Amino acid sequence: MTVNRVTDNMADAVAHWASEANSVDVASGTNAAAIVQYAAAGELLCHVVEGVAWSYGGQMAGARLLIEDGTSIVFDIDIPTQGWGYIPVSKRGSPNTAMTITLTAGGGGIVGKLNVLGHRVC
Repeated sequence: MTVNRVTDNMADAVAHWASEANSVDVASGTNAAAIVQYAAAGELLCHVVEGVAWSYGGQMAGARLLIEDGTSIVFDIDIPTQGWGYIPVSKRGSPNTAMTITLTAGGGGIVGKLNVLGHRVC
């Protein structure tokens, strides 16, 4: 799926993606990373991710959102403030390679949540 319009309303964007795609929710513990990992899909098959949403439940010291294709980082952003965010990122992994999406720990007492939207195997 491709994004055909830009919206100022992030809630509408998240609802749009969530209604059309599989979603995997992972909540971290206190000061722990939230990680979604997809095992290698098989010969000639790869993983595709169409969007990522996250939230932190308190003031954090700074964090990162990473997408890895095997051991290669293919997407990396800093998340400087508390609250939630969404990125309609489209990443296609390499054939027969695991894909890992990580929301790093937000600091002591902070719970992070990660939602991978639009995961499919191609």
